[in-house]
Amino acid sequence: MESLGEKNHDLVLPARPPEELIPEGYGKKVLVMWFSFFGALFGIANSGGALAFILPVSLIILAADLLLIIFGRVKDRPVWLYKEAYEGFSRRRYDKALRKLEEIVRLRPDMEDKLLPALMVCRSRTQDTEKAQADLGRLLSSGMIGRDSSPLLLIEALALMRKAKDWRGVLEVAGSIPQDRLYWDYYNYYTGIALAEIGDTGKAAEYLDAIVEKHSFPDLRSYLDRGNIGRKM
Repeated sequence: MESLGEKNHDLVLPARPPEELIPEGYGKKVLVMWFSFFGALFGIANSGGALAFILPVSLIILAADLLLIIFGRVKDRPVWLYKEAYEGFSRRRYDKALRKLEEIVRLRPDMEDKLLPALMVCRSRTQDTEKAQADLGRLLSSGMIGRDSSPLLLIEALALMRKAKDWRGVLEVAGSIPQDRLYWDYYNYYTGIALAEIGDTGKAAEYLDAIVEKHSFPDLRSYLDRGNIGRKM
């Protein structure tokens, strides 16, 4: 049940690092690197001509800039860790992403709150349920889960609430899922099973029967069979 939510991983862990992690002058170094790289390409294209001097000048600048970036990597470690975390997260290597995120927090404790949504998702996906549920509690208490949240974050929060049998919480958070074509089934599924668990089988049937991609929810049959609340598959 994770394929739809994966489309929104950028909202949980954006590709661009938080401004607080970007060292002073880092952006200029990257900009110079790209300018010198394209300058080298331009110099190669004009080798033998009047602008041939651009190639060696660009290569010298590029090499110097790369050295500055490489030797500054230790000092700028948090931003590099973030890039590695993003790479792991986007490839669903949540164990790698989690290690990098936790290392960032060790180096920069002030970043924990900002990285908390990604930490929760990574811990949930790596079966560190206890810590993930603690993260979820902090997100809920600080108002960081709601209609403006990434659907991926909402769906992961619902999975954790389900494990905790917090059915009232499931109903509340499920209402924040976008009710569009991509996420309609998730809204119906979590609302339906929560209603079934608290004994409102009549309403549960309405939501569970409305699910289109029933194969995405392996345990749906057991809910539909429970008390004969479902009318079709």
